[in-house]
Amino acid sequence: MHNGSSSALAAEETLLKVNLPTCAGHSIGTVAFLSSRDTYPAEVYDGVTFQSEDFFNLAYVEGSARLKGNALGVHGLRVDGVDFLSMKGSPIGTNGLDGKVYGGYSNAVFFTFLVRPQFAG
Repeated sequence: MHNGSSSALAAEETLLKVNLPTCAGHSIGTVAFLSSRDTYPAEVYDGVTFQSEDFFNLAYVEGSARLKGNALGVHGLRVDGVDFLSMKGSPIGTNGLDGKVYGGYSNAVFFTFLVRPQFAG
């Protein structure tokens, strides 16, 4: 995520929510939503679709979530819990999980986590 304002201004109450379906199939779509109370638009989203010729489902790899960015060091910050996989969401920020993303590319952050495909049989 990149906040295009000046580095002195922060997007407040920034939340990440990820829809990771529990269904099984040959094609499973996921969507991530990023929102903030004082940005325009207030929410953006994007998604990815996993596909296989074999029937599968997706499982979150416990403990794999990380918030990374210039202010967080080389390894970033481990994100405990799975609030980002619920409607509650997880606050993310330039300096940690405080929901404040400051402006400029030097304050950009990104969130990563792993999923594992599980195949029947």
